[in-house]
Amino acid sequence: MGRATREWLSYGFAPAGPQRVEVGGAFLELVEGDAPDVEKPLLNHLGVLVDEAAPAQELGVEVADVVDAPNTFAVFVWGPDRVKLEYVEHKATFSLR
Repeated sequence: MGRATREWLSYGFAPAGPQRVEVGGAFLELVEGDAPDVEKPLLNHLGVLVDEAAPAQELGVEVADVVDAPNTFAVFVWGPDRVKLEYVEHKATFSLR
């Protein structure tokens, strides 16, 4: 298991292979390489739907932002290799209609 894979485990992900982690039935495949430093990256964050987002503030990691919107509450943290991870919960008022 690589360094990045091990680091994602402390963010609530489970191991799913040497370079792969899993959360809620979704997989994140980790590929080693050099990413260019650009102002507007193609992927700016990963989102994970959770029952309660507030505990993400207690993970002991750097919180990037907290957003309390009308229908959602989200905590953004800086994950491994400065990938922003969003823990988002739907409030009772949330609806797709």
